[in-house]
Amino acid sequence: MSTFGTFNSSYAEIQPELHSGETVLWTGQPQRKVIFRQKDWLLIPISLFINGIVLSLAITSNWSIWARRGYFFPMLFLAVFVVYGQFALWGRFVYNAWRKVRTHYAVTTRRVMVLNTGSTRKINDMYFAKLDSVSLSVRADGIGTIEFSPGPGDRANWWWRMYRSSQWTDIDLSMLIFYDIHKALNVYQLIEDQRQQGLKQLRERS
Repeated sequence: MSTFGTFNSSYAEIQPELHSGETVLWTGQPQRKVIFRQKDWLLIPISLFINGIVLSLAITSNWSIWARRGYFFPMLFLAVFVVYGQFALWGRFVYNAWRKVRTHYAVTTRRVMVLNTGSTRKINDMYFAKLDSVSLSVRADGIGTIEFSPGPGDRANWWWRMYRSSQWTDIDLSMLIFYDIHKALNVYQLIEDQRQQGLKQLRERS
């Protein structure tokens, strides 16, 4: 049984969440460095284009005349676009890095877990018996993402959470997904081993 990546900073955070008789097999965190995703190759050029237009308008506009004439809505509208353009270009990477420091992953003998320790402590987990499938996407350097698909009874809420996570910040670190983890293939194999053991036990009981 593999215990790689167990005794690290996430181990102490996960311990209070364990149930009686449950053992940690692996813990980890998402890599903190910036990792570009497929949609970034489209989003970044668009952000640069929008930023260029909006900033040029902001610089060339006579704000004092606008203020005297009461053009507050156009001023607010332009300011919102400036803020959003900067967030889409680089702010979301800073925000994700802040969230990653406060995100912890775990594989136990019973379930997979995502723990967020930001302003509030939130845990998202799923038992192996309820996992319909596990998918892996991995890069050449071994960093990858593992996604968990629930069984039929849990899919309605899961699809809505997946749609919501694709908005705004690009990734939602509160989702039951292991984003940007080191040695992702090893973790994936560990999860599959535990899932198959859980399925075998269910068949034996039935």
